[in-house]
Amino acid sequence: MPQTWDYDKLGRTTYKAMIGYDNGAYPWVAHPALPDGREFSSKGLAKAWVAGWLRRLVPPRTGPVEGVRPSFFGTIERGTYQDTSFEGQDDGFVCDASWEPDEPGYTAYACLRASDGARREVIWDEDDQ
Repeated sequence: MPQTWDYDKLGRTTYKAMIGYDNGAYPWVAHPALPDGREFSSKGLAKAWVAGWLRRLVPPRTGPVEGVRPSFFGTIERGTYQDTSFEGQDDGFVCDASWEPDEPGYTAYACLRASDGARREVIWDEDDQ
């Protein structure tokens, strides 16, 4: 019976973090400075990773929409690996698991606090609630 790498994570809760770019017209636009998303064992580690990236990235001053400055943002979702084992045509029964979100995600924004953009603060939407 084949077993996937993800099956070893069955039942484990983790946090997936991603950095996104909003050009002012469309969220989640591709940008060459964006890192690939990462998975963490705790929300604290995920928040630290997102905050570190958001403090380093500097959005352009102008975008495709007049008067709207592009921005970078981060998201974190908590999820658990669920059993998605299946009967394969060639391999027989395959033990597999997939990560499924189990609570609404958190979003972070890098807020520019100085006109030159030198001082940035990361604000989490959960902190406003």
